[in-house]
Amino acid sequence: MRSISLLLIPLLLCACAPREETKGTGMRYATLLTLEEGAGWTYVEVRSPWKNGEALGRYLLADRAEKVAIPDSILVRGAQRIAVPVERATVLSSVHAALFFELGAGQRVAALADAEYVMSDTLRRALADGRITAIGSSMQPDREGMLRTKSEVALVSPYEGSSGPALPRGITAVLCADYMEDTPLGRAEWMRFYGRLVGQGERADSLFETVRQQYDSIRHCAEAAPEHPRLLCDYVQGGSWPMPGGRSYLASLFADAGARYVFADNGDRGSIFLSLETVLAKGANADVWLLKYGADKDITASTLVDEQPLYARFAALQRGRAYTCNTLRTAYYEEVPFHPDYLLRDVAAICHPQLFPGYSPRYYQPMGQ
Repeated sequence: MRSISLLLIPLLLCACAPREETKGTGMRYATLLTLEEGAGWTYVEVRSPWKNGEALGRYLLADRAEKVAIPDSILVRGAQRIAVPVERATVLSSVHAALFFELGAGQRVAALADAEYVMSDTLRRALADGRITAIGSSMQPDREGMLRTKSEVALVSPYEGSSGPALPRGITAVLCADYMEDTPLGRAEWMRFYGRLVGQGERADSLFETVRQQYDSIRHCAEAAPEHPRLLCDYVQGGSWPMPGGRSYLASLFADAGARYVFADNGDRGSIFLSLETVLAKGANADVWLLKYGADKDITASTLVDEQPLYARFAALQRGRAYTCNTLRTAYYEEVPFHPDYLLRDVAAICHPQLFPGYSPRYYQPMGQ
C-alpha cells in the first residue's frame, strides 16, 4: 500500500460550560499565542513550545489605510510591522490557505506549496485557473516563484531548531506554531490571528465561537456516555507505528470524544513512533481502531492482514470496529485543524453511536472486509 503523509453541522442540544479567559493574552485556549489590540493595530506574539514559551516571533499588525498611533509600550518590543490586510501571501500549508478562503479572503493567497497534496475543491480550482501559483515543496519552496507573486508575507510552520525555509528578501515570515498546541480548541483559536492578517478579524472571531460551541456541545454529551471505549489509531508505516503523543491535540480530542486513548499516559506533544509489538502489547484489546492513511486503493481488513498477519490479533479488527479515513478522498487535512468539531463528532459517533442516531461520518467509515 502506498501511503502519503501531509502536514455546518447542527449543534447538539447539550449544556455548554466555556473555560475562563486567560488574562493578558486575549486568548481563551491557545497557549502559544498572544494578541493585544488597540485602535488600528494588533500586537501578536508567537511563543515556542520547545523553549519554555520563549518568543519565536513578534508582529505588529497595523492598518495600511490609516495613520495608526502605536503606544510606546508596544513599539519598544521590537515587533516586525505588517501592513494589514495583507494583500498577497505565500502559504506553505493548504490548512491555512483553506482557512483564508473560508474567511472570505481567498484572493489574498498568492502562492501555495505542496499543491499536489491539496484535497480541497476550492483550492484545486484556484490552482487550476491560475489564481494561486504552485511553488513546489514546503521544505524548499521556489523563491523566484514567491517573488513573482509579489508576496508580502509567507506563512511557515516552525520546527524545533528551525524557523522554516529561507525566504527572499522583503517577504516577512509569519510563524504558524498552531500545530503544536495540545488541545483542539487551542489550535483552532489561531484562526483569530490569521483572520486579522487578512482583514477578517471579526469574521474569524465569529467562526471560532461557532466551532467552540459545537465542540463543547459534543464533548459534554460524550462525557455523559455510560461507557468510554479504549481507542487505538493508525498503523505501521515505514517500519514504525506513528501514534499521537499523550499530550497532543489528537489525544485531547479522543478524550473529549469520550474515549480512553491507549497511549494517553505518554508525555509527548507531537507524534511518537513505536514498534508493532509495543502497540500490540498495549492496544490488542482496544475497542475501537481508527486508521488514517492516503492511498490510491482503500485499505480493507483482508489487505491489512495480508500485509502484516499480526494485525489479526487486534480485537477491534476481529469485532468489526475498525474504521478508515483515506485522506486522498476527503479534505481531512485542510479542515480538521480549524474545525476540530467535525472530527470530534466523527470519533464521538463511532465510540457512542447511540448518542448520534442517523449520523453519517465525515471522515471515518467502517473498514471493508
